[in-house]
Amino acid sequence: MRFIFIYFFFISFFSFGQIEVNVTIRTIKGKPLKQAKTYLSIGGDKAQQKETDANGKVFYEVIEPGIYTFYYAEDIKGFEIEMRKGRKGKMSKSLSYDPNGVFAVFKKADRSNLTFKEVDQTKVKFKPATGRCGYELILKNSKGFPVNNVPVALADIQKKTIYKSNTGSKGKANFYLYSGRNYELDINGEEGLREIKIPMVKYGVFKKVLPYEQPKIVEKIKGDSIYQYKVSAQQRATTHSFTQVTLVDYNRNGLSNEKICLNDENSSTIYVAYTNEQGIARFMIKNGTDYVMHLTYERGVKLLSMEKTTGFKSRKMTHSYRGSLLIEKQLAEQKAEMERLKAKLKAAEEDFASGRAALKVTYNETPVKVISAPEKYLINTPEGFSVNFGNSGKAGTPTIVGDNLYLQEGAYSSNYYCINATNGEYNWGLRLGETGISPAVYKNGVILINTASCSLYAIDAKTGKLLWSKWLAGYVYTTPSADNENVYVAYNHGGYPVVVSFDLRSGKLNWMRLVDEEIIACPVVVDSEIHVASQNGIYYVYDKKSGGLKKKREDLNAVSTPTISDESIYITVSNGSSENLVALDRKTLETKQTYPTSLTSLRISGLRNVDQTDQMNFNGSHPIIYKNKVAILTDKYNLMAFDVISEQLLWKQKIEVNEDQLPIVANKKVIIMSKTGEIYSFDIQTGSKKLIKAISGNIEGQPIARKGFLYIAVGGVIKVIKNAVNHSWLQWNKDGGHNAIWE
Repeated sequence: MRFIFIYFFFISFFSFGQIEVNVTIRTIKGKPLKQAKTYLSIGGDKAQQKETDANGKVFYEVIEPGIYTFYYAEDIKGFEIEMRKGRKGKMSKSLSYDPNGVFAVFKKADRSNLTFKEVDQTKVKFKPATGRCGYELILKNSKGFPVNNVPVALADIQKKTIYKSNTGSKGKANFYLYSGRNYELDINGEEGLREIKIPMVKYGVFKKVLPYEQPKIVEKIKGDSIYQYKVSAQQRATTHSFTQVTLVDYNRNGLSNEKICLNDENSSTIYVAYTNEQGIARFMIKNGTDYVMHLTYERGVKLLSMEKTTGFKSRKMTHSYRGSLLIEKQLAEQKAEMERLKAKLKAAEEDFASGRAALKVTYNETPVKVISAPEKYLINTPEGFSVNFGNSGKAGTPTIVGDNLYLQEGAYSSNYYCINATNGEYNWGLRLGETGISPAVYKNGVILINTASCSLYAIDAKTGKLLWSKWLAGYVYTTPSADNENVYVAYNHGGYPVVVSFDLRSGKLNWMRLVDEEIIACPVVVDSEIHVASQNGIYYVYDKKSGGLKKKREDLNAVSTPTISDESIYITVSNGSSENLVALDRKTLETKQTYPTSLTSLRISGLRNVDQTDQMNFNGSHPIIYKNKVAILTDKYNLMAFDVISEQLLWKQKIEVNEDQLPIVANKKVIIMSKTGEIYSFDIQTGSKKLIKAISGNIEGQPIARKGFLYIAVGGVIKVIKNAVNHSWLQWNKDGGHNAIWE
């Protein structure tokens, strides 16, 4: 059995017209694989052939377009390279040669809810008996010396029994086991490192020698945090992997003394390190789980997937970051700026015209980088196609404009792409300055994106050219809104919550208004007004041209994004332990209708710097108003419809949905997805329910629809499936204004 460990590092540059590929191959003991035959294959033909040198290294230059496969040793497949016309760069890959499958990965059992009987076998003696076998397990390090006095156990999951032993002074642990059974190997408290199979025999003594490197890591544990010292790439451990992170600014200079945290997604463990003068931080992190990388002012930077990793592995990565010192300087400047302006903005009651604001409020830009198409992202299916950019977290709600589909690589990636909505072909891609990308908002030729940490980008929808960008704050918890001339965003400017308007194509500041707290999800644009519900429940209405406050209601306790008709504002409000749907008079903001609802709240964790991308998309029980006749909304457990005029409940259907989901409404139907992946259609008048499709995986964001296709984010993948009905729902919360009215 063969298993390959790969780390990948790619650097773009523009001096040469080919890809330079450097490959290093080592044995599982870390020694170079010398004079190994390697070749690049294209279309079944060997395009180039070379042998590795004394250091296990081999170098290729790829010039002609095509898909190449790298093979080595006994025709072991290593990796693929796709060479496109005009592509330029360097690529480095490191492979572990493991022909005997020493580090083959198996799926270990979940023991969290199991109670085991423990059997001490440190002094066990082998006795011939039908159905029982002796098993000698010997651990040796990479130099061939026995690894002494290490606790070793074999777990029989089915029988819920753990046999415990110790390698002793000679590196050998003895077990007396039942034959014909499979056992999971635990070493030094690390569970399920590999599977041990005992064949069905009357009696026998089996012997197994396994390589094992004890972790020799200098570390200090403070609470849940692990601080490591003197970590180097030469360190080896069976249970840990070497990880090097290089943090650079946007000019590619190393950022020193930056705190980097690697959070275990399956426990409270956090690995913490600080970058050196070159911007480098090094870790030895445990295998068998996934880690999310966080910086001081940027969360969810990358996902390090180590869940299926066993044995020796190393990885290196580079991340661009504004830098904590520069961010803190910008925050201080914003705060000082707001201290000067707050007299004019106090209580958000005074008119603050665009001219005066534009002269005094300053913003820094965030650069972007043009990137080429990712490898093998497109998977054709009988129902359409799927887009899979790899393991980068939640895919989120995509956006469709004409024949173009706009989508992020994932919550832990800063890559953003435009592809063909019909066949998935690549159009353009950008690497933004940060991760945590909001759903894209389209208006008048411009794609608008917020990142959770922490910029607003305006991008030409056709070409992918950056029109302008604004660094807004340490964290941004909302999605932008827009009309044909302007974009509207909400964030914290120097510690002061504000709503701001910029010119759509130039980025010129139009106006800024103070609010009491950051808002729920997004501003809503309707006619000449901007409607905002704050997280404290206060409701604001602004003139969208001047930013002047037209109306405000402080006692509303709003808990959702509003929907505005000609005469009414529909919104859900908190009422003690439950929520109600109410209709406000649009002129006075007085409550004129209260619908017979007792909604079970849709909620996110509320932990800032943890679920910021969830907050960006959180709608609460955002109502949809259909032809001024039917109000449609969801709570935690139900989808329901009310007669707008009579307030009568028309129907209610049980369904659990994501906190950011808004149903698709068209052709007298409501389409919504359950958390478990079922796509349902409901008749608007009767609530009659029909299953359209069941999708496996965790649903992320809102589905969108176009020309008989549904576009669904599920498990980090965008799935495109055919639908018999031609609905049209092209972006998150319906359109750029986010007013969920259907005429």
